[in-house]
Amino acid sequence: MGRNKTVVCGKCFRVMRSDVLNRHMKLHDKHNKVEPLPSVTPNYVSPSSGSSFYKLTNIDKEMILKKMLKDDREYKKKLTIGEQIYEFVREYKIDEESISKELREPLEIYKEHTKRNF
Repeated sequence: MGRNKTVVCGKCFRVMRSDVLNRHMKLHDKHNKVEPLPSVTPNYVSPSSGSSFYKLTNIDKEMILKKMLKDDREYKKKLTIGEQIYEFVREYKIDEESISKELREPLEIYKEHTKRNF
């Protein structure tokens, strides 16, 4: 037997040897260059009532929107993967406890989604 284990990429679910995973993850980094969120520094404005509240600048709003859209895409992707996993579990009578953690998360997201919508 070899030294390298078979592992699954957490982003694209491609199966590969463990020694190839680091090189493979660089491909995801290259394609998904997302600017990190700048440290959000609060801008406090004191209205005449004396209470202070947080005022977002346009840059803060834009960065929050980008982050929310990215999270929404990831959620929808996990939802479709979870739906496919659920179909496989039903079709091939696979025990859900035998599913790896990487695949169990999308399955749980799909189950929660179907509970809420039906």
